[in-house]
Amino acid sequence: MALLNCRLTGPLLKSILQRESSRVMMSASVATKPAHENDGAALTWWSHVELGPPDAILGVTEAFKKDKSPNKMNLGVGAYRDDNNKPFILPSVIKAENHIHSQGLDKEYAPITGVADFNKAAAVLAFGKDSPVIRNGLNVTTQAISGTGALRLGAAFLEKFFKGNKEVYMPTPTWGNHIPIFKHAGLAVKQYRYYDPKTCGFDHVGALQDLAVRHCLAA
Repeated sequence: MALLNCRLTGPLLKSILQRESSRVMMSASVATKPAHENDGAALTWWSHVELGPPDAILGVTEAFKKDKSPNKMNLGVGAYRDDNNKPFILPSVIKAENHIHSQGLDKEYAPITGVADFNKAAAVLAFGKDSPVIRNGLNVTTQAISGTGALRLGAAFLEKFFKGNKEVYMPTPTWGNHIPIFKHAGLAVKQYRYYDPKTCGFDHVGALQDLAVRHCLAA
């Protein structure tokens, strides 16, 4: 579960996040084919839906699967693997799982904003226990479905309630779904240089130049 942390300006914000969270956490499914294949009209229901752009980062994994080399190595997704190319579960993760299992939790249905104790601990981890945000109760935290869900929830909240500049800056490249998430929420997306193919590292000069230009334009 991913989390969205933001500053709390009053009880209204908590109520808003509860409503928005309920929208994000609900899952929906639609039929891509009609009940009867000969129903020609129904076949056009979703013909206007555009195919999403390919994800350059996840594309590395797809290329890895197609590669026939016995010595191949997948560097696309940041996950530990063993010598048999199987996911390697860290001992710390196994210990944490065992600890949770030993608690005998009742699997009670969580409130709209998630498990309160988990949210509190996550906020402390994000801001730091000595942060004035934590000390003064200036945050509200809600669980969301993965990082994608958290971004969608945050984007919807910013678009609807933030009164300032609603331009969102992302690196080039970024995850393929990040830009559509914010654009679909009605926010303007700008990008700055991040990856330098010449060094296979961070393009700090390009990033600073792009962000400096954006700052001057916004001033």
